[in-house]
Amino acid sequence: MKKLPMSFFITETTDEKPKVLLISAAHVLAQKVERFFREKDFEVTRQELGFFINLTEPKAKQLSGTQFYKIILILEEDFFQVKNWEHLFQFLQQRPEQLILIAQLLTALDTKEPLLREWQERAALQRKVCLDIQKWLPQLTFIYGQDLLNFPSEEKNILSFVKSEIERGVLPTASFAFYPQTVEQFFDETQNYLLFPGFGQKFLFQAKKKTFAEVSTVISTAYQERFGSQLMKIELLGQETPEELHFTEVFKNKTKNFHDSFTQMFPQTRPNVTVPHKITLPDESFVPTHPVPLNIPYIENRLKKYEKKMEELAKKDQFHPYWSRASRRATVTGQILPRKISKENKYEQQIEKEIHRLFGEQRVQQKIVRTKVKAKQKIRTQRKNKNREKFFHSVSAILGVTLGIGFFWGTFALTNKLTTDQLFHIVQSQVADPEKNIKEETSSLGRLGQFLNFQTAAYQFFIGSDHLQTQRNVANLAMEVHQSEELRSGVHQLTGQAFSQFIGQQTGDINPTLDALGQRVGELYQNLSLAQEQMKELSSDYFSEDQLQLLDKYDEVLQDRRKNVIVGDQLKQVFPSLLGMDHKKVYAVMLQNNQELRPTGGFLQAVALITVEKGVIVDYQVFDIATLDKMFTGQLIPPSDMQSYLGEKNWLPRDANWQPGFPDTARQVEWFVEKSLGKKTDGVVAMNLYTLRDLLQALGPVSLPEYNEVVNDRNIFERVQFHSEIQLVQSAKTDYMSLLLNKVLAQVITVQSDKEDQLLSQLYTNLRQDQLLMYLNDPAQNVVIATLGWSGDVVTPQCPSPFSDVFCGADSAFQVESNVGANKANYSIERSMKQSIFITPTSVKHQRTITFKNTSFSAAWPLGSYKNYLRLYVPENAVLEQVQVDNQTVPMSSIITKTENGKKFFGVYVEVPIQQSKVLALTYSEPIQQKDQLSYVFFAQKQPGTGSDPLLIEIQADPSLHPKIIAPQAVVKDGTIRFSLNQDKNVLVGVKFN
Repeated sequence: MKKLPMSFFITETTDEKPKVLLISAAHVLAQKVERFFREKDFEVTRQELGFFINLTEPKAKQLSGTQFYKIILILEEDFFQVKNWEHLFQFLQQRPEQLILIAQLLTALDTKEPLLREWQERAALQRKVCLDIQKWLPQLTFIYGQDLLNFPSEEKNILSFVKSEIERGVLPTASFAFYPQTVEQFFDETQNYLLFPGFGQKFLFQAKKKTFAEVSTVISTAYQERFGSQLMKIELLGQETPEELHFTEVFKNKTKNFHDSFTQMFPQTRPNVTVPHKITLPDESFVPTHPVPLNIPYIENRLKKYEKKMEELAKKDQFHPYWSRASRRATVTGQILPRKISKENKYEQQIEKEIHRLFGEQRVQQKIVRTKVKAKQKIRTQRKNKNREKFFHSVSAILGVTLGIGFFWGTFALTNKLTTDQLFHIVQSQVADPEKNIKEETSSLGRLGQFLNFQTAAYQFFIGSDHLQTQRNVANLAMEVHQSEELRSGVHQLTGQAFSQFIGQQTGDINPTLDALGQRVGELYQNLSLAQEQMKELSSDYFSEDQLQLLDKYDEVLQDRRKNVIVGDQLKQVFPSLLGMDHKKVYAVMLQNNQELRPTGGFLQAVALITVEKGVIVDYQVFDIATLDKMFTGQLIPPSDMQSYLGEKNWLPRDANWQPGFPDTARQVEWFVEKSLGKKTDGVVAMNLYTLRDLLQALGPVSLPEYNEVVNDRNIFERVQFHSEIQLVQSAKTDYMSLLLNKVLAQVITVQSDKEDQLLSQLYTNLRQDQLLMYLNDPAQNVVIATLGWSGDVVTPQCPSPFSDVFCGADSAFQVESNVGANKANYSIERSMKQSIFITPTSVKHQRTITFKNTSFSAAWPLGSYKNYLRLYVPENAVLEQVQVDNQTVPMSSIITKTENGKKFFGVYVEVPIQQSKVLALTYSEPIQQKDQLSYVFFAQKQPGTGSDPLLIEIQADPSLHPKIIAPQAVVKDGTIRFSLNQDKNVLVGVKFN
């Protein structure tokens, strides 16, 4: 059975040096590791592998009884050949310290080439040993370097298997890729991870990927420079195989020039080059001849030959169309040729003349009669043609009107479809990402909406305004959505301009910008209200079920935007004074480390004083908390529970945030700042590491050259915890947390314009989630801050309008934790809460169940047991019935019960050791008035500095009470109303009973 890590740091005095055990042979990498720890003022003990074969010797027993800060094992090449290394790992299994293994990995190959067999076998052996070690020591931290050139000696590098062939003048090359790097480069990249506090991590450090062909070129060049001759290359095929090991992170670093590393492989004297018998080198006297072109027969292209012949005929005028040359010339010149009379026509004329001579007048009379008959027939024909023409025009007119109506109606239907499709596309986009900029997309939607609105108005003029109402509402909603995005874009632009003026990036008076911003905010609020009204007018029969659900979600987005606009409208009245328009203002900004949780967000680490005048930040100074403690020379008696759990006899600035209500804490901080620094402040702002992380996400990483590192939103928690760990063994000129706050504030003041929107959005999100708190000395201004929910005060909820029309019981619970163990154990704490509520017509009974889990593997500072002084703030008339820890009843005499600011709190101490869980349950009840109809609202207030912890609220009611309205959405089963939430902000649930 493994032993749990011991708290060996606590048992040492501050004068003793922490010890490190280094298991390795004497080589360059071991020397670098040993030098690294000695420069950090560690005491280093180095032992070779053979020392651990017999652990019964006196020296081995003495080593077994020594406590070390960390144990580091370096696996050199000889280690993989040893068969009895199990003795070492039997020793390491019994050790409580953090173990770090440093080893090399060769790129794995899958090949049958004999010359690559040694590399292949060595790589396979390395992976097998590493996998076995993982089974033996699962909590071991692995640091791998891939394809190290000189690890641990120049005689055993990854290219040694080709050395003998190179000396014979032959270089086997291959098609695979690998990652060559030197030990010096590998150590430079990994030295910071020797103090990494994690367990069970696996890191792989690789150089820039190189093909063997690239490396062979470098080798050939070096060989040519040294020996004046060229290498004969033999092509071998290789194939990369996937890694069996799984790494936490893979780090890439730049590949340096390996020319010198490769040349160290060769002897200083010219070798006797002997060419293997299997290879035939070309004769130096052989002179290759030029290649003779092949005699390829010519293939005739008959199509081109025919086209060429036709061109020649056309030039010689030997090809003509079917008509004659004369008629062709007449057509070309535009002449009209005289018509020729045929012989048949001539004979007909002669016959006509002879008949006229023989019959005379009779022929004329017959001709007249025939002419009249023809005339009558012509009149009848003309009459029929006119009737047909009238019929044709009538049919054409009817058909034209029908086609015209069809065209216009088709255009209307097409416009309606395009508008609706575009509208729902934008609605879906906004529901998925409300902050996305869709100004260009809404421009086309606005044009479609205007066209559809014009068409609808035209049709309603003829068929009545009672028709096409849904299409009219769709057109109006499309235009409102377009106008909303135009106004939002203007608000963002003016907000960015005001912020740039506030931080001094832009010159000019900020007042006109604020006035224009206020006017634009008012217009946006009206537009959002109109858009919501238009959505209510839409007919549910016109849309599908999915579209109706999408519109409901979009209505929530618009409602949330209206709330945000109201925030801006309320801030208008405090902006002039807040920005120091009347006189200079100084604000204190608290940085709290929530890895050591305190009531308002965490242990107070630094305070920045920011001076604002005429709407511009003119100065800021950052003070670490140790400086404030030293400069405070007064005597102040701390609260009784602070004396009990922290053992403090004098109240110092570092414990100023002991009260859970932020206004009380802010006033205490202002008092300490005035007594320590002699400066009065006009307000206090509190932030924690969550706020700092979100600011870094918006601003980008900050560089700390004093610590030779870069901090970003992904590594801030690990770096803060890391520097808490090395605080005992290393001191810096500048406190880490105060330096980090200074760098972030400097980056805020110099932020680029394209990052301003994201920065302001992150600040606003932290205000809404109670990670960023504000307090102003002016009572009227502080009322505005409290109305917005940013004051961090202990809240008594009010019933929302859907529940306030009948008797409403407003209930609340505020869980406040204080880490009194003087460590950073909250870095490893996981918590979940459950609030079970049973309602009768006369009372409400509660059980608050909190599960804490300490995931830390080390009892050494800064981790260890979580010593938690928990206060649960409930209504003043609540009565505590029982407190249990792991189903064991806690004596009521050890529970602190007090009343503060209209609330009652129950204070209890609970300790969670490492790798253990504790369940704390508090049972209490409250009386309630009996009514025919009843509403119940429960408010769970979030403590700043805590994450998004799971919260389950279960409400059971007396059978005589039947739920009518439930908000938000819940699961109702077997008479229990269950709300499954994540408490990333304050939570409010409500039920209305019949």
